[in-house]
Amino acid sequence: MRNLWDAIVNWVAALFAAGTGAPHPMIATDDPFEPDDRER
Repeated sequence: MRNLWDAIVNWVAALFAAGTGAPHPMIATDDPFEPDDRER
């Protein structure tokens, strides 16, 4: 299920970024299991 969750988070983050033009949408930083994602 971890890979599915990553896919959902990535899709939502991409959709959010596309809609707002934000290079680092907050949604992408809300995953407590992978703090390294904040560097992307």
